[in-house]
Amino acid sequence: MKHPTSLVVVSALVCTVVAASTLIGGASAATDSGTNQPSREIPRSVFEVPTNPEQGRDPFYPKSTRLFGIRTTSTNAAPVSRVTFLLRGLAGAPGQRLATLTVKESPGRSLILAEGETTSLRLPGGEIRVRCVSIEDDRVLVEINGSRQELRLRDGF
Repeated sequence: MKHPTSLVVVSALVCTVVAASTLIGGASAATDSGTNQPSREIPRSVFEVPTNPEQGRDPFYPKSTRLFGIRTTSTNAAPVSRVTFLLRGLAGAPGQRLATLTVKESPGRSLILAEGETTSLRLPGGEIRVRCVSIEDDRVLVEINGSRQELRLRDGF
């Protein structure tokens, strides 16, 4: 052998590589040992929108106040304002009468209903349900969103 020192260096390097691979392989074998440890659950992030500047701010737009203007709104429908109907006329034979109604608050809006008939009417204040309960000689009983009203023909009609 020409250089005994190079043989010593090479064998030292081989021993070092073998030792390092044993340590690395042993570390991975320890993690895959098949123990019955429960896997750790990753916690979920919870983000809360601040309602005032003291609770926090938008990190991307720190001078923005748009977050503080958000308010919860009610999902309940707003009550429809009171609607007044006028009985404009009655038509038909006694067993098959029709009533003509107009909406006082919305001129030009009219309904023609038979006894027992139900319809929906859209107004600026919301939608209402109108049901004709009964038709008599000079009056009509209607149910508007569940409340009953008696409408009469004007005198002398």
